[in-house]
Amino acid sequence: MIRVSTRFQIADNSGAKIAECIKILGRSPLNTAFIGDKIVVSIKKHNNKSKPKAKKGDVKKAIIVNTKRRHTRPDGTYIKFDNNQIVLLNEQQNPLGTRLFTSVPFEVLNRKNKNLSSIASAVI
Repeated sequence: MIRVSTRFQIADNSGAKIAECIKILGRSPLNTAFIGDKIVVSIKKHNNKSKPKAKKGDVKKAIIVNTKRRHTRPDGTYIKFDNNQIVLLNEQQNPLGTRLFTSVPFEVLNRKNKNLSSIASAVI
């Protein structure tokens, strides 16, 4: 369960390291977000060594791929991860980076985000 001002680690190679949620898209009455939801984030920390695609202070859209809170599947099993992670998106709703450093749950791919499966290291 993600709320506004939650901090995330970035799961792709866009150059950003830490981001903070500033708005949740599409779930106005609940004010919470779960795996597969889109949010708006502000970049708080980035990698200084390379030329990052996302720099400190940038506002970007992102999709949640991992959460600490467990997510129950329809068959009764559940998944949960060690940290909250997101993937940054560009204006065309494609991933900003070219590689993902984490596994992606299939719930993310079922929500019309098929382009994430091509760069994901594994699908759970």
